[in-house]
Amino acid sequence: MTSMPVPPSVLTSLDVARKTICDGLAPVAPCHVPLSEALGLIAAATLPLPAPVPSVAQAAKDGWAVFSADIAGASSYSPVVLPQTPAWINAGDDLPANSDCVLDPGQLSDEGAFAEVFAEARPGEGTRPAGCDLPSGDSPLSAGRRIDAFDLAACRRAGIETVAVRRPKVRIVNAAGRGHDRTTCQLIKDRLDVLGALTFLEDCPNHSEEIVAAIRSAPADLCIVVGGTGFGEDDRTVEALSTSGMLLAHGLALSPGRTTATGRWEGMPIIALPGLPEQAFGGLLALVEPSIHLLAGSDGPALAMRSLARKISSTVGVSEIALLQSHGDGWMPISVSDLTLASVRRADAWALIPAASEGLGAGSPLAAALLRPRDVTGS
Repeated sequence: MTSMPVPPSVLTSLDVARKTICDGLAPVAPCHVPLSEALGLIAAATLPLPAPVPSVAQAAKDGWAVFSADIAGASSYSPVVLPQTPAWINAGDDLPANSDCVLDPGQLSDEGAFAEVFAEARPGEGTRPAGCDLPSGDSPLSAGRRIDAFDLAACRRAGIETVAVRRPKVRIVNAAGRGHDRTTCQLIKDRLDVLGALTFLEDCPNHSEEIVAAIRSAPADLCIVVGGTGFGEDDRTVEALSTSGMLLAHGLALSPGRTTATGRWEGMPIIALPGLPEQAFGGLLALVEPSIHLLAGSDGPALAMRSLARKISSTVGVSEIALLQSHGDGWMPISVSDLTLASVRRADAWALIPAASEGLGAGSPLAAALLRPRDVTGS
């Protein structure tokens, strides 16, 4: 008869579990990628530019490049006559040295012997000043910041073709028992891909020896084992970690995610998550994602400080994850310790309620981590 795992008699606090994983973690070495592959990754370096972009003033529209002082007072009733027809330039062209503004096509006529101007213009009107895209000394990228489309546009304007990024390598081992599909593993992979990790997902039979072999099969910056952390007869992940000397903690004071485990092998941190999506997501938010931020050298998750529209009740002694929905200028709690897919899909943000807290009252300020940073207006 197959022996069944024994539940731990004492739960490990989330702070202790984080310490076992995060102590000693340092940002991974930078690598260079082309701009086409950099979107969503974490910049490894700040790149101050020696010269502004553009380096000289440019036309902001198609028209005539003129010197504003030469056309002062011009109007349809009293045109200013220029001895020579000024240069025509297109939007984005550098301004000629003898000009400081651009006139619309209909504001000048060159049909006669002389050019006539029917409107005056201020210095700089119709132009893009030098450095309007990137001032001298500015940088298109900042170390620790997630690279977005605007950052890439700035890099292209500066003529930068490759950028240095930090991209942690994460191996995800599917050790779920019978009756489980890959939904949880794929959810974790998709989430970490969005955070800029380089992920690899592999299936593994839920036998101790096979799980140990899978963990040892290839080096990574972080290994995540999914499934087999509970107390059923098919749950072998914790046994595998324990018998191989990898186990650091099992059974966390975390809801959801109580059966999460942590470990290490030759310096590589290991986080074992439950197989059910709602249980795994608790460990993902509370343990995995902070580890990814450390390894990527990132500034951390995007936070938004708002007041609670309704109180949150919490159990003392257990760290609980609350899901929040944008509600006017505040946060509306939609669930605590309930991270079903239905709840997560409705949520805009999440917050960790510390184990020492009995909850938060309505009106309390709360800094929540955004699940979808670009979807929540006003954050």
